[in-house]
Amino acid sequence: MILHLSGRDGPGITAALTQKLSNHGANLIDLGQSVLHDFLNLSAIVDVPANSSLIQELLVMAQSLHMKFEIIPFEAKHKKTPTNHGLCLTLIGKITAETLSQITSELAQRSINLGEIKTLSHARLEGIELICKAPDKDEKAFGLLLESLKVSLYKKAAELECDLSIQRDSIFRKNRRLVLFDVDSTFIPFEIIDELGALVGKKHEIAQITHRAMNGELDFSQALKERVRLLKGLSIEKAKAALQNIKPNPGVERLVKILHLLGCRIGLVSGGFDFFVSDLRKQFNLDFSFANHLQVKEGVFTGEVDGPIVDAHRKAQILSDMCEAFQCQTEQTIAVGDGSNDVEMLKLAGLGIAYQAKAKAQQAADVRLNHSQLDDILYLMGIRSEEIADLNL
Repeated sequence: MILHLSGRDGPGITAALTQKLSNHGANLIDLGQSVLHDFLNLSAIVDVPANSSLIQELLVMAQSLHMKFEIIPFEAKHKKTPTNHGLCLTLIGKITAETLSQITSELAQRSINLGEIKTLSHARLEGIELICKAPDKDEKAFGLLLESLKVSLYKKAAELECDLSIQRDSIFRKNRRLVLFDVDSTFIPFEIIDELGALVGKKHEIAQITHRAMNGELDFSQALKERVRLLKGLSIEKAKAALQNIKPNPGVERLVKILHLLGCRIGLVSGGFDFFVSDLRKQFNLDFSFANHLQVKEGVFTGEVDGPIVDAHRKAQILSDMCEAFQCQTEQTIAVGDGSNDVEMLKLAGLGIAYQAKAKAQQAADVRLNHSQLDDILYLMGIRSEEIADLNL
C-alpha cells in the first residue's frame, strides 16, 4: 500500500515513520518526500505484514503531529525494460501560472508525464525545473517527438516572454565539464571588427557584411577576408587602445567565477582576432582561446589573415579536440553562440545555447536565451540560487 503523510514540516517525522515500519517488520519498497515553504508531503510504498497494528499506530502518530494521513492501495505494474526517455524542462525568466499552464498542457497533450517540479530561484519564481517521462517509444520515434516538442514549446516560450530549455534527463546533464563561448555578441556585447572599422571610417560598410555573414547569407571565410582588407593600414596599437576597456555581457563575470569553482574548463572560440581574444582569456583566467590572426607588418595590419580561419567547421573541431584534451565526453560540454558561424559547434555540444542569436543559431541550439542573462545558464545545469548564495561570491 501507499502511505501518505502531509502537513507542517519539522525534524523527526521521517524518523518516526520509518521506526514504526521497522518495529512491525514492514517491507519498505520506495520512499519520497518534498517540502514547499515548510509544508511536507511524504509518501512510502510498503508491504505490511498480515494482522499488524501498524496502520492504527500510524494514525495515532499522524494525529499527534497534526498531520493528514492517507492510505492508498498499490498495484505493482509489470516492469518494462528501462528506456532513456526522461526529459528535463527548465523555465527561466517571467514565470506565471499562465506560463506553467500552457507548458504543462502541451506536455499532457503529448502523453508526457510530469514527475517532479523543482524551484531553482529563491526570492522570485524566475527559475523552475520540470522532470518528465515521455511515452515508451523506440529511439527514432522518441527523437522525432523531442524535435516536435522543441518546436512547439520554443514558440510558446517566445509568446510568453520567457526562456526554455529541453534536455534529456541523463547523468551528463548534471555533470558539465567543458564550456565554450563565442566572443563577439556573446561573451561581449558587440562585434569587434565593426568597432575596428570605425577607426578607419568603414564601420557601416563592415557592419553590413558582418550582419549578413552572421545570418548565414555569406560564406564566413570570404566575408572575413573582405572585412579584414578594409582594415589595411590600421595601427595595432591604436586597435588595442580602442578595445582595452570593453566589458563583457551581463552575467558573464559571475558565471565564469562559479564555473571555475565547479572545476569546469572554460574557453573562447572566436571568428574574431587573437590580439584581443587572448587578452580576454588572460583577464578572465580561462583555459584556452582560439581566434584568427591578423597579419601585422611595421605595426599596422596588412589586410590579410595568417593561418587557418576559425569558421563554423573549425569551431566544432575545436570543441571535439578540447574534449580529448580535457578527457570528457561531448555530452558534458556546453557551447554558447549567436551566429551561423556557431551552428556546427552548437549542434555538437551536449548543450548548445543560442544567446540573443540569429535565426540559424536559434534553430540549431538546444536552448534559446532571449530574455535572460548568461549566468542563468547555471539554472540549465540544475543549480539553485540558494546553492550559489552559499558560495559567498
